[in-house]
Formats: sequence, structure tokens, C-alpha cells
Amino acid sequence: MSAHTPGPWKLNAEKSSVWKGESIVAAITIGRGATEADAHLIAAAPKMAASLRELIIAAEAAGWDTDAQNAPILNAARAAYAEATGGAA
Repeated sequence: MSAHTPGPWKLNAEKSSVWKGESIVAAITIGRGATEADAHLIAAAPKMAASLRELIIAAEAAGWDTDAQNAPILNAARAAYAEATGGAA
């Protein structure tokens, strides 16, 4: 799988599409299976993925992978990041 289009992504005024510069990243039809909240979530995806990656790095540095209470949280974050990016955390 290829890498996603890097952010930032911007939501247009009508909230019907997400753009990166002059290129459309996603078309959204509000009311036909999508909500305005979905549009905002899609537009924020690159920033959220980058933030999640930074949190994973910080948690690993803090030893969460060897802590019984925190390891499941770290593993869930790794799995979510891998799913969102199509690769390993």
C-alpha cells in the first residue's frame, strides 16, 4: 500500500470535500451515509496519525511495552496506527 497524501488536509466550506493544496483527497456526501462530523474527522486524519505516532514513541520510551497495565494501551495504539497507515507502527 502506498503512503497517504501528507497533510495538512482542508475541508471546503460546504464540507463536501477534503483537499490537499489543489488536489481533492476525499469527496463527502453529507446526509447520504456521511455526517459533518465524518468530514471533520477525515480532514484531521493526517494530524491525528502523526500525533498518535509521537505518543507511541513517547510511550515506548517510557517503558509502557513492559508495564502490565499500560502495555495493552500501547498495543492498541500501535494497532490503530498500523490500520490507519497500512503498515507497522
